[in-house]
Amino acid sequence: MGRTLSPRRDSINAMDRRAVMMSRVLRAGQKDDGAFDRDFWRKVGPEGIFEAAWDMVREHRVMRGEAGNDDGDEPRLQRSVLRVIRRGR
Repeated sequence: MGRTLSPRRDSINAMDRRAVMMSRVLRAGQKDDGAFDRDFWRKVGPEGIFEAAWDMVREHRVMRGEAGNDDGDEPRLQRSVLRVIRRGR
């Protein structure tokens, strides 16, 4: 099963990024030890992981009917914490 992560067109550095392409074949009865996934995401790096996660957020919003318009309504982090008090060390 191959997985591909390609740069987004609207990314600032899209031209600087290269697609990460990897594939692996599992034969019948062969166990998946997860090494392929670890290697793939290690090669993608932190920025690629964040970009892939954000793509999933966008796709989820489209499926729920919350996106698709150009009103600039992006999901944001909830900001319900008013104050954080640290205890003495």
